[in-house]
Amino acid sequence: MKTIKQILMGAIVGAVMVVTSQAATLIYYETDFSNIPLGEQPMAPNANGWVKQQAGIDSIANSGSCTWIATDLGDSNIVLRNTFRTQFGSAVESLARNVSSAVGNDFTVSTSFTLNYASGQYALGLAGLVGQDGNIPNNAYEANAGYFASVSNAGVITIGYYSKGFSNGGNRTTLDTLVTGVALTANTDYTLSLTGRYNEDKTSLELTFAFFNNMDTYSFAITTSQLYAGNNFAILNYNNAVNSNLQLDYHYFGVTEAIPEPSTIALLGVGAGLLFFLRRRK
Repeated sequence: MKTIKQILMGAIVGAVMVVTSQAATLIYYETDFSNIPLGEQPMAPNANGWVKQQAGIDSIANSGSCTWIATDLGDSNIVLRNTFRTQFGSAVESLARNVSSAVGNDFTVSTSFTLNYASGQYALGLAGLVGQDGNIPNNAYEANAGYFASVSNAGVITIGYYSKGFSNGGNRTTLDTLVTGVALTANTDYTLSLTGRYNEDKTSLELTFAFFNNMDTYSFAITTSQLYAGNNFAILNYNNAVNSNLQLDYHYFGVTEAIPEPSTIALLGVGAGLLFFLRRRK
């Protein structure tokens, strides 16, 4: 028998199907993190199917820290809590999932979370079509190249790519930015999505990033001919200042077929919010 949570998740996907007029929405992978043992950090390679990746200056080496811990908020409401602190410099941390079934297809990677607290300068985002190894040397081949998109604490959307992976900063190229004028705030629920759509002969890729703050949806799209085909999709967080602190509770992460209309992220946001509400009421 399906649980209320499973029925609701089906309703979310169904709502997207109605808006996009597709016969079906293929789900490559999704999770609400309830399958991760409490207190366990999915950081080591292949732990619970996740790979922790680092970029820029290692936060731990700079007397900071970054943890991803399955946490029970009560009544079996399990979240993946990311607590991220830097002391002497900037750092980038990500948690990646191998979703090889999405490679070569149009995709949407999305996540929903609560921003518990934040200080300093930071950006929260997603990555797609990323290579497997997050810790290859900076001068290595392009095994960990991939796309990224994020929104900063000041509300600036950035879309770009890493040409040599996350490790040691890689070769990070910004394709374009958009100033939304909407700052991120603590104690707020957000939904992010990054959608990739190929042109007909697959010589270019349109990347659309959107974030929903329970009131409005802000989206930004660019097109690139720099193509990558890694099989990882990831949560990607930047902590860009001395003595910066972040804590986020992740409720959902999924990779599906591309959602044609960026505005449909609002449906995902509402659905994730309802899912969170039901879980809290258990």
